[in-house]
Order: sequence, then structure tokens, then C-alpha cells
Amino acid sequence: MNQIVEYARPRKLALARLAVSDLIIEALTLLGEPLRAKHLTVQTSFAAASDSLLADRDQIAQVLLSVIEHALEASPIGATIDITTNESCHHDQPGVMIRVRDAGTGLSVAGLSHVVGPISTSEKPQDAGLGMTVCKNIIERHRGDLHLTSIVGAGTIASIWLPVTQEFQRAPSDAVRADIFVTDDEPAIRGALVKRLMRQGHHAVGYDSGEALLAGLQHRLPDLILLDLKMPGLSGLETLKHVRQLAPAAIVIMLTAYGTMQDAVETMKLGAYDFMIKSVDLNGLDAVIAQALDVLKLRQHLADRTCDFPVRGLNRT
Repeated sequence: MNQIVEYARPRKLALARLAVSDLIIEALTLLGEPLRAKHLTVQTSFAAASDSLLADRDQIAQVLLSVIEHALEASPIGATIDITTNESCHHDQPGVMIRVRDAGTGLSVAGLSHVVGPISTSEKPQDAGLGMTVCKNIIERHRGDLHLTSIVGAGTIASIWLPVTQEFQRAPSDAVRADIFVTDDEPAIRGALVKRLMRQGHHAVGYDSGEALLAGLQHRLPDLILLDLKMPGLSGLETLKHVRQLAPAAIVIMLTAYGTMQDAVETMKLGAYDFMIKSVDLNGLDAVIAQALDVLKLRQHLADRTCDFPVRGLNRT
């Protein structure tokens, strides 16, 4: 459980120049025994021109290991797994596209939409490895994208796009203004957060309970939700489960005055972007919100590609 929280929570990226092919070969080496046990063949094709990028080596290695492991689990005995890398530009930004194709039974539309929990490339949920939400968050923190495409009876392709560099500066005219819902049963905290967000140029609305938030989602879908974990009536955890159904594209940041490791694990499994302890100093929360909005902005830039997550538009000032 500690590993899930460690990789799910946003943290400063330990950027270093790396070779994508090296990470893939390392993952295949670690998975050598189960590959041999199923008599699987792995075909690789690495484009030399797209092999180098700047990223957090440990995090990207974990994502690749998890994606390849699930391709292994989905493939029948004696099948072939294809892994390729290619140059790929998005909005004039150079990047690397990594594709892992399994030889499994494929996923139905319903199966593809089930993104909570571990990546599963068969209709049967799996318990091992990093979850789809965790993997996708890691890639998006690198300003990249991860999505699945699948045909029932023909297997699934996991596609990971990563920029070759993490250099990024937002122009003053490119500031993001978001719709943010704040849900907290304490009026003082709720009011302070709403006022702070509005001063920053966002459209913020406060709700005093999980039930009130869910009612609000029937009329308007926000870009981001701040959700208190401990509330009377419908708890933050139960509310989060409903939010993932009503507003699957919204990023959710859980807030609590106190919390346990189990709380953090459960919220991450349900798709929360982060789990934060309430503090008088709100600078930390500001930083996480800014990072989350960068993720939403990136989704806009990648909206021309097939994506598992619905994409909502952000307004720009």
C-alpha cells in the first residue's frame, strides 16, 4: 500500500536524461520468468531518434513495468507481445510514443470505461501492479498522456506519449481560469477557500455536504473539486465514489484535518488526484491546484487524440 501512495501522490520530479529502450529492456528482464512460463514472445522495435527523453526514471520505469506486466497477464500461452517506440509530435512539441500491444481477448467499451483500480487488459479485474489512475497521473505529471484502445477478440494497445523535455512556461495571456467546487462542512474553511480561489480568478462554488455537492453536479460539472474527507452524513469517501460516476473528468483533491495511510490509499484507488492535510498555510494547496490545472490544460492540447477520460474545456482569461 505504501508503494501505491508513494507513486500516486504528486511530488517533485527527479528529472534525468534516460533511454526509453533501456527501461523497457529492464522491465522485460524483471518479467523474464513469467514470460517464459507462458512461452510468450516479445517483439520490440525501438526508433533510435526517439529513444532519449528527460523524465523521472523511477516513475516511468514503474509505469512501463506495470503496463507490460498486464499485457503479459492478458496474453494467452504462446502468444506475442509487441512493444514499439516512435517519434511523435503534438502541437509542435517533440515527444516519444510508446505502444504495448497484447494478444488478449480485448476490452469492450464498458471494460475500457472502467478505469478505477489496476490496469486490466481483460474483462477480469487484476489486483497486481499500479492502477490505471496512478499510471495516468504519473504520465500526466510529465505532461504526457496514457490511453487504451481495444478490439474485443483482437487485444489491447496501451499508448504512452511523453515529451522529450519538461521545459514549460505559461505565458501571462495563457492563464487558466477553472470552475472549482469546494465541499466542506466547516463554514469558515469553506468560505476562506472559495474567496481565495475567486481572488485568483477562478469560478468557485461552496457546498456544505456531500449530498449538496452531488445535487450540484446534476446541474454543472466543474474542472476541479476540493472534497473534505470527514463530513457528517455522506462521507468524503462515499461522495468520491459518486463523483467518479457523475463527473469522471473532474480532478478531485481530498482534504482532511487528520487522516490515515488507509484513507490515502482508498482515495487514490478511487481516483483522487491528491490527499492533503488541512493547514493554515494554503501555499501548498495553491501549488497542487496549479499542477492539477496544468494537467487539465494538457488534456485540452491532446484532445485531438482518442482518450479514455472525458475532456472538459477550461476557460482562459
